[in-house]
Amino acid sequence: MNVTLLKNDIKQKPLFAIATVIFMGISALLIGLTCLLASNLLGSIDHLMSVGISPDYLQMHQGELDEKEIASFVGQQEDVEDYQICHFLNLDNNELWLGEQSLSDNTQDNGLCVQGEHFDFLLDLNNQKPVVKPGQVFVPACYESMYQLSIGDVFRIEEETLEIAGFIRDSQMNSMMASSKRFLVCEEDYNRLLSKGAEEYLIEFMLKSDDTGSFTTAYTNAKLPANGPVITRPLIKIMNALSDGMMIMVIFLTGLIVLGISLVCIRFILITQMESDRKELGLQKALGIPKKKLQKRYLWKYLFFSALGGCMGLLGAWILKNLLLEQMMRLYGVSAGGIGSMVIAILTVAMIEGLIMLFISKTIGKFQRISTLEALFEHAKQRKAWKQHVLMTGMIAACVFLMVIPQNLYHTIMDSSFVSYMGIGESELCIDVRNGENLKERTAALEQTLKQDSQVESYVVLSTAAYTAKAGDGDEYHIVITKGNHTAFPISYLEGEAPKEAGEIALSVMQAKELACGLGDSILITEQGKEERLLVCGIYSDITNGGRTAKVKELECETPVMWSTAYANLAEGTNKDAWIQTMSQEGQKVVDIKQRILNTYGQTMKQIQYASVVSVVVACIIVFVVLTLFFSMLTEEKRYEISLKKALGVTNRTIYRDYLMQGVICSVIGSILGVLGGVTLGESLCGMVMEQFGATGLSFVIPVGIVYVLIPLLTIMVTLAGIGVGLGRVKTMKPYECCMGKE
Repeated sequence: MNVTLLKNDIKQKPLFAIATVIFMGISALLIGLTCLLASNLLGSIDHLMSVGISPDYLQMHQGELDEKEIASFVGQQEDVEDYQICHFLNLDNNELWLGEQSLSDNTQDNGLCVQGEHFDFLLDLNNQKPVVKPGQVFVPACYESMYQLSIGDVFRIEEETLEIAGFIRDSQMNSMMASSKRFLVCEEDYNRLLSKGAEEYLIEFMLKSDDTGSFTTAYTNAKLPANGPVITRPLIKIMNALSDGMMIMVIFLTGLIVLGISLVCIRFILITQMESDRKELGLQKALGIPKKKLQKRYLWKYLFFSALGGCMGLLGAWILKNLLLEQMMRLYGVSAGGIGSMVIAILTVAMIEGLIMLFISKTIGKFQRISTLEALFEHAKQRKAWKQHVLMTGMIAACVFLMVIPQNLYHTIMDSSFVSYMGIGESELCIDVRNGENLKERTAALEQTLKQDSQVESYVVLSTAAYTAKAGDGDEYHIVITKGNHTAFPISYLEGEAPKEAGEIALSVMQAKELACGLGDSILITEQGKEERLLVCGIYSDITNGGRTAKVKELECETPVMWSTAYANLAEGTNKDAWIQTMSQEGQKVVDIKQRILNTYGQTMKQIQYASVVSVVVACIIVFVVLTLFFSMLTEEKRYEISLKKALGVTNRTIYRDYLMQGVICSVIGSILGVLGGVTLGESLCGMVMEQFGATGLSFVIPVGIVYVLIPLLTIMVTLAGIGVGLGRVKTMKPYECCMGKE
């Protein structure tokens, strides 16, 4: 019986059925896709970190190192399960070539290393430890597509060449968010090429517990080598997940909004259908058919639609997943979870479809409460016309909102001002002075060169070193402080201002949280027996070095400088490329700030572009389907009125124009509301996510032409297309129908 009724309903009103399945399917597709991507990404990262045995605690160090001192410290720490000291030969990018391409524009710290002895293994694309022969090199997997490399290509350091034997996954430095990349060579080649770069050390520990905070305090108190940043296992996981995680976040946000739109539109479809069945329902009630039986008729139908939409959505999610996971799987490998990710997606989609069915059940129950007389006499039918237009306007606004957010996020990251979230002011060029001997003298020479160069309009030179800090709780913390004039290229401060005098310090958001300090509090800097108390004068956003940095103008405490950085703007008319090439010959790494952002966030931006395409396609489909459905139902409802107009001599063109005006007005208002929501509420939503990585106070850089012109125009074009299809049956309506009692 139920199957027969279902078939009849679908035959009589196929448009209702198709629209309902589409809405249920799109919701299932986006939510299911989010689950598949997220579970595969996290599963792949966990598997890679497990197989590669990522360290729990890593201290990078430049300078002299006493291995016996570290061994003595380990002997006193019950929490240390294992440790090792890895060597990293940092190379000059200007002297590096991959295939036919120079790495002079690459902003990463590239270097050679040998395989870890106990843990922190570099793995091939099968997640196995590769065998490296003399004359061979294994290149980071992220460079394979970036530089279009193949096995057999040449890796060149000055006049020395190695053959690329394969590509490796590095559980620590896979992501472009990590500032360094390791090239794997055999020990014989490493020792032979030692003179080509400056050696650094990775002091790595495997801990028995997850309490890296206590271990950090112990390491700091022991005054062990710490001339470099600290990286912990949770930070490694965050850096790995951030790039692709941004795309997943956008798709998830899209899925939630589409789910809300789907619930409203399905309710609209359901109420419209039940309104058309009002007399039939009233008659069945008058004949004594139980209310529950009438309810089941609709529930069975929508349960079938829900199952069909859910299966279609899962199938679509599975197909899209393979496309979107291609780069992800290349970097991290296949998730060890296997079928588990699909099970999670199925359960999540089932929960979403269950939510939709609950919503439908409540809507049906509410409609069924009307009396038999109300059902037989349709006095309330016309009263709800304005609600339909409000619903249509809200739906268009939500779809525009979906299209605006990814565009704003993409252009914000692409903009040069995004460096403010990296803890540096907006500038044109960045010059890094790292590694090697006489770092202090080389920095002074760079500053003198910039001062005498007439092509340099403005510049500042900053130096970074590691210190020990004591906060109010008395515990000691490792802190990386950048010293210099921070007003030359100012950044935006969430609270307070830049340090302008001695005795002041500005902290990044995450560093302030770690030290439990706020504006006006003080911290004690200790180094080599000296102490200096500093007042917190500002809090700023920063996502570099795990989000934990600090800035001062000057410090009495002296400690070896880890690196120096200069920021500069060139005078108008200067040949930037030629200037960069000249300065790079002086032994410094000179990069365009825009190029640095592109190198660091290129993978993230590519994924956000994918998500933006998905958002635009989904939004346009929803607008087209809803408007086609709405105007098809509207013309059917107004059939008698349209026939009467035709009988009075009104042309089809005039009738089209009246309905088109209604749709265009709704589209214009919806576009305005959607754009406003995208630049305000969207900014807040993205800001909440970025805040987890240290970038607080996100402010969108809005592509005016795209957001304020192209997206509204696209929306209006899709609106006109949907209305045109929906009004198609007006041509078939005859003038004499109004005289035959048809309605």
